[in-house]
Amino acid sequence: TPEFNIVDPVYKRDIMDAWNRLGLDDVGKWDEKSVELLRTSIIKDHGIMADEIVSEFYGTAKTGMFSKKEISGIIQELIDFIPEDALKSNKFQKINIRIGNIGNNILGQYDKGVLKISNNLITDRKKLKETVYHELMHWLHDDTMNQRGENFKKTISDIFSKRTAGYPIYYDSSGGYRRDDRWWDRYAGRVYWFEKKAGIEPGSEVATMHFQLMSDPDYLVNSIIKDPERFPEDTIKTLKQILEFFE
Repeated sequence: TPEFNIVDPVYKRDIMDAWNRLGLDDVGKWDEKSVELLRTSIIKDHGIMADEIVSEFYGTAKTGMFSKKEISGIIQELIDFIPEDALKSNKFQKINIRIGNIGNNILGQYDKGVLKISNNLITDRKKLKETVYHELMHWLHDDTMNQRGENFKKTISDIFSKRTAGYPIYYDSSGGYRRDDRWWDRYAGRVYWFEKKAGIEPGSEVATMHFQLMSDPDYLVNSIIKDPERFPEDTIKTLKQILEFFE
């Protein structure tokens, strides 16, 4: 991995400059250190704290990974990535966190300012972190109401339409509509019934499924980038486009 001074404000605040200096268009340049440096480049200095964003917690444990302290720490990590204008223009500037049994095979769920996290299906901290990253990307994608948010929605719908061109929408036996492509995980091609009914260009799960990879550098590098069956070239190209939201 090329060395450069990541604490220099010029690099620390410029995601795409860091991406280019690290040579991350090349699959062979990815390792855990490069992902950590990329994560560092996303960090903002707006000073907004998790308790300014989260209005209420329900069902948290006193200690352990479902404690208020643990969940707040993950949310703070994400808030530090998000541009201030995106936070202040979100339709739901305050969110509620609810911990409990959501339903069969549902790890997490976000809807209209409420983040639900399953405490019976999530069994380790890595999965918890991945779930919070995934669900709060729905919060950013769906509810960022300024120009940044509109540009991001268009970027995601363009990615989806280009990557799935020529593939039909079909009902998958595991539940839900999908469109295929060389996704690292087929869930990225999810099409929700209300999108299909309204003729809305889908794609929200493209954003969530790729952004959640940033929660775990080890998994991103060793289980995705180094596995040709996960289509690493396509994955990093889409991830790069998604990270532009945080510039």
